[in-house]
Amino acid sequence: MNPVRHRHGGRPDGEVLLDRAPQEQLAGWCRVPAGRLARALPSWTAGPLPAPATDGTRDKKGKTAAKDAPDLSVDTGYPHRMYLSKPVKALLLGVGVYALLVLMFRYGRGGMAWDKSLLVALVAAPVALFWGWVRDHWNDRAREAGARWRRKRQN
Repeated sequence: MNPVRHRHGGRPDGEVLLDRAPQEQLAGWCRVPAGRLARALPSWTAGPLPAPATDGTRDKKGKTAAKDAPDLSVDTGYPHRMYLSKPVKALLLGVGVYALLVLMFRYGRGGMAWDKSLLVALVAAPVALFWGWVRDHWNDRAREAGARWRRKRQN
C-alpha cells in the first residue's frame, strides 16, 4: 500500500494507492474486473510513489535529505493542518473536560440542577485532568522501567 502524501504528511482525505498485487486481490474480493475499477476510481492507476534517493546528508531535524525527492506538495483543496501551541491545547482540553462533566452531572442518572452541576464540574474538572496526567506519567515510567529491564536481560 502506498499512502498519497502532500506537504505536511498524509492527505486529509486518507486516500491510499494500491500496488498491482493488492489491486488484483481487491478486485477478486469485489468480483469486479480490474478494468472496470480503473474506470470508476481515478486513482486506481496512479501507481506507487517512487522512493526518493538520498545523498546521505541530514537536514536540521536529523532526517536524511532526499536528493531526487518527488514533489509531494499536492494541493488537495483541503485546508492545511492546524497547529496549536501547547497552552492552547491545554486550555481546549480543560474547557472540553469541564463541558463534558457539566453535561454528565446534569443529564446523568439522578441529574443535578444546572447551577449545582456547573459548580461541581468546576471542582471535578481539574481533579480529573490531574489524575489523567498522573496515570500517563506512571504509565510512561513503567514503560521506561520495562525497557530498561529488557535491555538488561538481553545483555
